[in-house]
Amino acid sequence: MASNILLSGPPEIVVGILIECQIFPELISVISTSKYVHSIWLSNMSTIIWHVGRNALPAFEYALLAVQATNLVKNAVREGKPPPNPLPIRDLCSKPQQAQLSELKDLLNFQHLVKCVEHMCVTSEDWGSYPSDYADSVTEEITRVKSRSEVRVWRERFYRAMYRTFFAGAVFCGAYNEPFSSSASRPEGALRECLRKYNPARDPATSEPYDWNEPIFPPESSQYLQRFPMYNNSATDEQEQSVFDAFAEWIVEDGKRLASADQCRPCQDLDSSQVSGIWELMAMLCAYQLLMELQPKFANGNGRGGYGHYHDRHCEDPPYEAFRDVDWRPARQEIPGETREVTVILFGVFGLEDITMPVVVEDTSESDLLIANPSHLLKDSADPILDPEGAPQNVDIYSLQQYMFAQSGLPNHNDEHEMCPLDFKLFKFILKTRFGLQFRDTTFDHFDRYRFWESFVRNATIFYPPDSGPTRYGFEVLEDHRPRKLSYKPISYYIGLLG
Repeated sequence: MASNILLSGPPEIVVGILIECQIFPELISVISTSKYVHSIWLSNMSTIIWHVGRNALPAFEYALLAVQATNLVKNAVREGKPPPNPLPIRDLCSKPQQAQLSELKDLLNFQHLVKCVEHMCVTSEDWGSYPSDYADSVTEEITRVKSRSEVRVWRERFYRAMYRTFFAGAVFCGAYNEPFSSSASRPEGALRECLRKYNPARDPATSEPYDWNEPIFPPESSQYLQRFPMYNNSATDEQEQSVFDAFAEWIVEDGKRLASADQCRPCQDLDSSQVSGIWELMAMLCAYQLLMELQPKFANGNGRGGYGHYHDRHCEDPPYEAFRDVDWRPARQEIPGETREVTVILFGVFGLEDITMPVVVEDTSESDLLIANPSHLLKDSADPILDPEGAPQNVDIYSLQQYMFAQSGLPNHNDEHEMCPLDFKLFKFILKTRFGLQFRDTTFDHFDRYRFWESFVRNATIFYPPDSGPTRYGFEVLEDHRPRKLSYKPISYYIGLLG
């Protein structure tokens, strides 16, 4: 009977059958049954991909947003244009059901990337809390598409937060790269190539170890970057609003939309919808930290440090000769066996990178990192940056922000406590302007951060469902906002961790 309906039933009935497919291989099998079904698929593929995607992939709509935003940047680069600034968030979010066939490959590759990251997290010795049955039953849970278990909810939130970081990377790519564009107006002392090719380690293959107590580039460069609120810790709310406000509005409204399903409890005089917005924001911040600083998931393909990535995919320290012998050359990093590749814009990196992953997810671990290379698409950009071998590269925005925070002379302390890093400015802005909150004073102090901040990230209780005991929605590292005295102190130990 079902086969007869597929062969000759009304189109709306056939579409109804197709959108009930639980995985894409099942969909492909069904649309291959006849020319009639295939013709209906061709006429309704966007709607069908949307529904099957939601059945098959955790947090599908957020993966789609990340893919579509990344493609806007990729298309601009291909046309020799700068990344969109601002990127049209409202236009993307107003048509979430328009998933195209051309986007499906990217969607599946994005999902594979997050699956690799998930596996690296839950198998890490540094990983903290997750549902007690997670590690033993993850394979079973992946196959049980309709599962309503705690693990299933945990995975949905984990994937949603990860895709949000990729979406934010694309959204802010244009803004964070604006100071380095050829059209930007720079003072004479702010050398453009010095900023664009900033190298935090002063390449040990070509120079002596660098004295981190001395500034790497002239004060004019730091003063120039202060014009841009992303690189200035003392920027006003009004200045930051021009960069961050559209994204802030989106994630807060999205949190409210999710509030009814997540059923967050009111907390600290905030209603459930506000708590939901904070929860989503802090989950995204936790995901960002799991990708980058605290538990890096990527190694640079050229075997050097920078971009918030490790220099070696097996996490081995460089030999002593790397810092003394000018003849030393880093080893090119590769993944053996079959691989897949996806082009993403990581939050914090804000540049197109081609990520190489093993086809088998289980071949990743905390000591077998994924490989990140500046995207080959950068060769087509209007203003490419080339390394000494002629390969394209991104501006190392991640390391540059760490330098600006630690050594530039800009404010980096609140009432004698370390401020949140520059790459946290988006989160700091949203917490203050939307919820009247700030990070606790001691959260980022060099010694206390290991007790408070790192335990918050590595325990990852932020991904638990709201009725679960461990989750506190991120409030464990937050407090009410209040004005504080800004000051600057050099942080040599911090900059020494770069590269």
